[in-house]
Amino acid sequence: MSETLEVAILKSLRTGVAEFATKDVPTEDGALMESDLVKDLGCDSLDLISLFFALEAEHGVKIPEEDIDEAQLTNVGRLVEYIASKK
Repeated sequence: MSETLEVAILKSLRTGVAEFATKDVPTEDGALMESDLVKDLGCDSLDLISLFFALEAEHGVKIPEEDIDEAQLTNVGRLVEYIASKK
């Protein structure tokens, strides 16, 4: 992950996840990119909604509800790539 946009998205995602996660958030970018927001980091559905709203506002993108399931956006890496593709 060398692109500046993806690094910026991951940084903001790490900050947001730290507010909601009930488990330790990986400090290494690669480990975080492989993490699942629900299974690995302990976020619940309300946490996800709050996180997605914050990401939408910060990055100026819209994340439709149907894309969350279809694109499996609970995976951090997929979420970062998804947001980058919408900018």
